[in-house]
Amino acid sequence: RDVHAVSSLLKLYFRELPSPLFTHMLYDSWNKMSAHTVAQQQLLRRWVEQRRGADGADVVRMEEAIARQAKVYIRDLLEAMPAANRSTIVFLFEHLCRVVGEMEANKMGPMNVATCLGPTLLTPQD
Repeated sequence: RDVHAVSSLLKLYFRELPSPLFTHMLYDSWNKMSAHTVAQQQLLRRWVEQRRGADGADVVRMEEAIARQAKVYIRDLLEAMPAANRSTIVFLFEHLCRVVGEMEANKMGPMNVATCLGPTLLTPQD
C-alpha cells in the first residue's frame, strides 16, 4: 500500500511511453485552456481587490462560473482523446486523489503532484 512507490513507478511508465498520455495532438488545446482559466482567475482577483467590499456571493458565483467553463472545456478535450488514454487518465486520477488524500504524511498536495507528473503527462512534440 505504498502509494509513493506506485507513483514513482507510474511516472517512469508514463515517461517511457512513445506518446504522452494527454497526446501531442491536443497539447496546444490543453495549454490554451489552462492559460484562459488562469487569466479569468487573475481578473477576478483584481476585481475583488478593486472592490474591497465585494459581495462574497458575487465572488463565489464568478468562481463557480469559471470552474464550470473549465470543466466543459476539459470534458470536450477528454472526449477528443483516444478511449485508451481516457480510461488510463480516469484510473490515474483516482490514484492521484488517494495520494493527495494522504498529503499530511507524504507532503504531496495537488500542486506537488502536478509539478511532479505534469511534465511527464503533457509534453510538446519535438
